[in-house]
Amino acid sequence: MRTISSFKNGLKYKAAPCLLVIFHEGLDVPDDAIVKSALYGDLKFSFPLGDPEQGKLILDKDGAWNPEKNRTTSAVLYVRNDSEPLIIHNYWAYRPFPAGLFDCKEISAQPDGTFRESDFANRVNPPSTQEPSLKAFGQMLMRVLSRFFKRLLRFNFHR
Repeated sequence: MRTISSFKNGLKYKAAPCLLVIFHEGLDVPDDAIVKSALYGDLKFSFPLGDPEQGKLILDKDGAWNPEKNRTTSAVLYVRNDSEPLIIHNYWAYRPFPAGLFDCKEISAQPDGTFRESDFANRVNPPSTQEPSLKAFGQMLMRVLSRFFKRLLRFNFHR
């Protein structure tokens, strides 16, 4: 894909975190647990043969992120319909995305395999530094993309 190769080429000149943005509009919108599972893998219980008391919960390596793949993606910003945006940080990213950059909920994996959720959505900024919210930006972008794809579909059906 040209976009990915262009991004990787750009990283040769300037090291920077990569935020992948996903806008999802529809009826089949997954919850946070499903999004985490898609990125980090399924939650499984692993134990030595014959000794389940020594077992522990682990994230399987069947997700989009693990120590061996997709380490250039620092985080995913997931915007669903009209709900609050969500940022999920890649624990194994070469260049981590800064936490708290946007006013939204964030999820990050911890070294012990648990997840920490931080909610930056209700921060109080002084009025002089108030910026447009990420949710408003996401909603505006969703409207633009929705109109674009509707026009594209109409154009393709009329050909």
